Amino acid sequence: MTRPLVFVLLPYFLLMGAGCARVSTGEWVRLSSVPVYGGFNWGGVTVHPSYVPASLYSQPRRMYSAGAHAEFEVKGHPVETDLDWHVFDHMLNYAGPSRTIEDRRLEYSQLRVPLTYNLDLLRDSSGLPVADLKLGMSGGYTALLKVSDRGIAEGSKPYTFTRCDAGPQLGFVFYLSGLRFSGFVPGLFLDAYVGTVIYSDDGMARDGYGRNNYLRAGLTARTFER
Repeated sequence: MTRPLVFVLLPYFLLMGAGCARVSTGEWVRLSSVPVYGGFNWGGVTVHPSYVPASLYSQPRRMYSAGAHAEFEVKGHPVETDLDWHVFDHMLNYAGPSRTIEDRRLEYSQLRVPLTYNLDLLRDSSGLPVADLKLGMSGGYTALLKVSDRGIAEGSKPYTFTRCDAGPQLGFVFYLSGLRFSGFVPGLFLDAYVGTVIYSDDGMARDGYGRNNYLRAGLTARTFER
C-alpha cells in the first residue's frame, strides 16, 4: 500500500513544501488562491460502446466528488493541486448462458491528486480571472472498494481491480466575479479525465474496457490572493 500512496501524494507534498518554503520570502513560489469544489460525476468504469449490444453494459448510479485545492504561482505561472474525494457506483449487467441477467455492482471511492496548469482565458476589470482553462493530469488511489454479485455463480466470473490509475485531465472554470461571500468568489466547473484500466474480467477482453474515465461538474468557490 505504501507505493500507491506515495504515487498519489507526491505532487501534493512537493508543491506544498515549496510553497511553505518560499511564500514568506517573496521568491518564486507563492500561494495565490484556495479553491473548493463539489459536484457530480458521470463515467467511472467504462465499457466500449461497440460491445454493449452483445452481452455487457454499465449503469452508473450515484457518483459525486468534493475537494479543496491550492493554487500556487510558480515563477508567475498558476499551478493548482491538492486533494479530491470521488465516489463511484456502477452496476455491470451481463447476459448469462440462458439469457438470464447477471449483475455485478462496483462501489469504490478514490483519493485523487490533480496537478494542472491554469490558463486565464478572461479577466474582469480588476484583473481577477473570470474564465480559466485547466490542463494537466490526475492520479488516483482507490481507498474503498466493495464488489457485490447477483446471479453470478461463485468463482464463475473472476475479476481484477487495480487500485491506482492516472491520466490526463482537462477542465474549465467560470467565476461569477461580481459576487463575493466572505472573501470567496463562486463559480461553475467542468472536468474531463481519461485514465488507465482499473477493472478487468472475461467480458472485458478488448482494449479500452475497464478504464476509469469520467466527467464531473458542479459548483466551486475560491479566494483570491493576487
